[in-house]
Amino acid sequence: MSECPGCTELVDEKGKNILHVAVENKTTDGIATGRKVNKKKRALADSKFMESFLTVATLIATASFAAAFTVPGGFNGDEGSKQGMPILLRKLAFKAFMISNTVAFACSVTGLLLRVTMYLRKEYDFDDIYDPAASESSILYTFIVIALHSIQVAFATGIYVVLTPYLGLAIFLCTLPIALPLLGLNTVFNLYLTELRKNE
Repeated sequence: MSECPGCTELVDEKGKNILHVAVENKTTDGIATGRKVNKKKRALADSKFMESFLTVATLIATASFAAAFTVPGGFNGDEGSKQGMPILLRKLAFKAFMISNTVAFACSVTGLLLRVTMYLRKEYDFDDIYDPAASESSILYTFIVIALHSIQVAFATGIYVVLTPYLGLAIFLCTLPIALPLLGLNTVFNLYLTELRKNE
């Protein structure tokens, strides 16, 4: 449009201008602002961003998993009923640490799971069972999902063992890493259904 500002005045035999055609075809090609988008550069930038995202999410999940079991203050080594319990268990700051650490873990694992789901939904048609790439990706996706859910269960049960004296907090922190990804997958599933309805 910047190269031909008067083109909105031009109409075809049906009385439609370029804006009408763009709306009908659901595209902004040809009417975007003067800035030309280089699709290859955009794809490369998106690819680099996703690589960085996956690296950061993986590092957060790794660090928060390790931090959950090498807790600040250490563990009680004295014989008795409190043996193995965190020394700072009764401190408010320790509880805040455990909550924020659990949120970090749950969000990073959810981000990883959603990224893998979105990538595979975008790249492959999972309805075509005869497409080898889609079948191999489905198997890969299944194993990644099992691994991510297994690490969530390991994290949750480990947190439960560490926080057993505070049952309410332990239960809350055990359900968070499992519930958050399920909510995220529900969102992706709803977006996928919306996209399917648009294409009908």
